[in-house]
Amino acid sequence: MNKTMRTAISSIAILAILLPLHGCLASDGVNLRYPIINSVKTWEIGQTVIYDSLDVQSVSITDFSAIRVPEFVKNLKNVKSIQLHCPRLESLPEWIAAMDSLQEVILHGCINLDMAQVATVLNNSPGIESLGLPFSVTSAASWSQMANLENIKALDISFNNIHDLGLILSKFPNLIHLDIGYGHIDTTGEIKKYSTKLQFLLMNKSDSTYVNFLLEGIPTDNNIQYFSCSNCTLTAIPVQLFQWPKLRRMELSNNEINQVISKIPSGRPLEFLNLSSNNISSERDVRQVNTLNHLRLLMLYGNPLSNAAYSEIIKSLPNTVVVGRKADDD
Repeated sequence: MNKTMRTAISSIAILAILLPLHGCLASDGVNLRYPIINSVKTWEIGQTVIYDSLDVQSVSITDFSAIRVPEFVKNLKNVKSIQLHCPRLESLPEWIAAMDSLQEVILHGCINLDMAQVATVLNNSPGIESLGLPFSVTSAASWSQMANLENIKALDISFNNIHDLGLILSKFPNLIHLDIGYGHIDTTGEIKKYSTKLQFLLMNKSDSTYVNFLLEGIPTDNNIQYFSCSNCTLTAIPVQLFQWPKLRRMELSNNEINQVISKIPSGRPLEFLNLSSNNISSERDVRQVNTLNHLRLLMLYGNPLSNAAYSEIIKSLPNTVVVGRKADDD
């Protein structure tokens, strides 16, 4: 390897590891979603490891000084996911549109990007369906000037202070998966108009006031099937959730919930309810759950339940698997 190449890539690390499809972490904590089928050859340059293989399927680049994506990335023909941690990045390269296998782009902390330019590149890349912008949401003016992204179905705008959520959602007419956790929203804007296609909504680690504020803007007659709101200091389950006609899975672990609401509308399709690590202490606290005829699994780990209370809950829900306190926990 010549000196020029060493200099060009000295501060860049591309990670590619043989991993299963879901939830696996590399040693540095980067979530690599796609497996690599073939073996990988490596070059080691100081502490930088470069994988010399066209079978790399997930690439993560961290470079705090880079203003552009290094061009050798375009030679990785089978890449499905590109993650860029480059706060000084000025633009997305147009050659990304030629990477036919690319399905996901994550721009982590890339605050200097012009969203209009990003949209132009992504609209020329019909295979990209997932866009991540954690720590990267720019001004409302930048969003208002960008074209709609018809192909994006999953959007991560977590860790951001968002001025107008409705404006952002208006740019993603086919969006079904939205992650807005760990952040703050000033106004929901026309969220009722632009949230009708959502099926998956994540708001983890958000303040409970902010959660309730956002939920008030979402129409009751929506298509959301999965809702996650863990670590949000909730003291009660928001009443709106039991009015959503298609909600099947509710993740509310690590909150301060001490009881399920007093009355749940009949006919709700909820199948999975996670209330782990809350303040549920008796069968009375979850008694209304027995009106959920489709409930198959209730998670209660980490609640202050006695063995007797846990046994009462199990008896009251004969058609539901209750997972929580073990008989020998006293």
